Amino acid sequence: MKINDIFSTIDTTKIYSISPIDKETNSFLQFKKNGEIIYFSKTNYNNSIVQVPSKYRKGKYYLDKDNKHIVLREYFKHPQGGGWVKKILSDKNNDILVFRFENSCNERIKLIPLN
Repeated sequence: MKINDIFSTIDTTKIYSISPIDKETNSFLQFKKNGEIIYFSKTNYNNSIVQVPSKYRKGKYYLDKDNKHIVLREYFKHPQGGGWVKKILSDKNNDILVFRFENSCNERIKLIPLN
């Protein structure tokens, strides 16, 4: 895979709903052309989607060292801990991106385009 192939797989004009395989969330993300990931959350107040401050959640995406896989590297902060998590693209089906954790074969999240 080449760097240009990333943009044939990932659409930087769309916001994706982050859906764990086994439950629903109110989390969203958008890929930027510079390799950054911006995170969003749906508010309970008026059901609008707002950006999550980068001190709580941020990320980037890139090709692995063998240029075979798209990798998401995410940072999250939580009262019970936090840190960096790495996820690897394992499938794309009708614009839905499916990722697995780095050390697992099981698919864990789906990114479903909203627009």
